[in-house]
Amino acid sequence: MTTRLACLLVCCMGTVAAPAQAWQITGLSAVEPVAAERVTPAVANGVLRIDVAPEQTITVAPWPAYLPQRFGPQSVMATRQPHPAGPIDRISLRRGADQPAWLEIGAGAQPSAAVVGPWRLQRSLRGWSVAHGKQRIVLSPSAPASVRVGQARWCVYLLDDAVPRPQPGLAQEQEARAAWAAVRLDAPQKRCFVPPAAPR
Repeated sequence: MTTRLACLLVCCMGTVAAPAQAWQITGLSAVEPVAAERVTPAVANGVLRIDVAPEQTITVAPWPAYLPQRFGPQSVMATRQPHPAGPIDRISLRRGADQPAWLEIGAGAQPSAAVVGPWRLQRSLRGWSVAHGKQRIVLSPSAPASVRVGQARWCVYLLDDAVPRPQPGLAQEQEARAAWAAVRLDAPQKRCFVPPAAPR
């Protein structure tokens, strides 16, 4: 009985302590970038799926409910850049090959990575921000940054933030990495959608 009770306690503790699902992009290759026309992404069960070829599907998960959930036909461009600390991924969606991008997604991004237009990621002791020249706007999971690129306004969301933990005896990149998404506002929209506050 004592052994069985101990096993139950260990299982329960493991369940409570389990970390949240890591934000990631799958289905990309560092060998060949993706370029696909007239594909229709779909969101189901918190996962964004983009079937770019009969045997190639890009997934982005977890996909937050405050980001776009419905898509028409899209032109998709995606790249994966290998890096010792993990791949650096980027996905760009357009509503047509001759249209400007309206949704940009990045994962594994480092400080100084380009986001949209001249805006780049920066990281300090206070956390992540997007910067252009002397302008700097703080990013947080609960507060998107609204930035202007030409006549367009974009909402930039911080989706994940990680710093690799040092492991004794292993050479490892320790630079912070971020996952982010940027959504270009349509003409009628004036404000970024704010994610719901996390439960306390």
